[in-house]
Amino acid sequence: MTQRIKKNKFLIKLVFGLALLLFIGWKVSNSLLNNEFDSLTFSDDSTIVLTSVLLLMPLNWLLESIKWQRLLKGIVHQPFLKTVQDVFAGISTSLLTPNRIGNFIGRTVNLEKGLRTKAIVTTIHSNLAQFTASLIFGFIGLSLINFNPQYVSINGLRISAFVVILLGLTIYFLPRLIDTNPLSKMYSEQTKNGIEMVQNQPLSLKLSILSLSFLRYLVYLVQFYLILICFEPELDPNKIIPAIAVVYLITTIIPSFLFGKLFVREVSALFVLTSFGIDTPVILLTVFILWIINLAIPGLIGGIILMKSK
Repeated sequence: MTQRIKKNKFLIKLVFGLALLLFIGWKVSNSLLNNEFDSLTFSDDSTIVLTSVLLLMPLNWLLESIKWQRLLKGIVHQPFLKTVQDVFAGISTSLLTPNRIGNFIGRTVNLEKGLRTKAIVTTIHSNLAQFTASLIFGFIGLSLINFNPQYVSINGLRISAFVVILLGLTIYFLPRLIDTNPLSKMYSEQTKNGIEMVQNQPLSLKLSILSLSFLRYLVYLVQFYLILICFEPELDPNKIIPAIAVVYLITTIIPSFLFGKLFVREVSALFVLTSFGIDTPVILLTVFILWIINLAIPGLIGGIILMKSK
């Protein structure tokens, strides 16, 4: 039975991945036929804008390091530089796992075995804060833009997003609820202790972690917009920024299997942003540049850190 489940999961991943690639391939082929790539040019201010995007990358991961440092205080004390290294190592391992859930592997690899379970639970709790931030801003984006009702039920999306936000916030502030489901009998004693530790964290700490998650979200929201205007400087931020928030919402909800949401983000962006008149080449190149800056480069740094770790 276990082998059958594994085979089914593999087939689902394979079909899903192929579907994403086919969709992107179809959009690219249409762009090639319409000569859209020939008209792809950078704006006059693109160098300054791209430099700004690149400089926002350290801020993005600095905020995440501050989050991790605050959460670790209840487990172990360590220098902030070591915390930053843990975060970069986590980026490296997350790129090779579904939905980037493997970031806890790199973050906890150098911790003592007795502390790792608590650190893993804490990492998942931190990820939930970032997940909730994406949902909240995505819900705001959904409230500010309209899709063609012939293709998308906007009210259905809004209701679904609102329900998921409530669920996410409830679990974030009351993680002990996870320990009440039927599967909780399978939890180890260390896992239960980790959940209890997170449950007992001060409300002020939970709110600060959520606030830092909001700030991180705003950083990569701005990055996305800045890269777009490198190619199309006339874009209306009042329309495009909410649309980007919806892209991140869809990307957050849809599962991915490798490389930190690569391909999922492209499809989500194509689905949303083409309806605002943005050409396929601009969308694909924007998402790829963002992936390089925010994940590939930090992931490479994290890989070097992991190789040097004991």
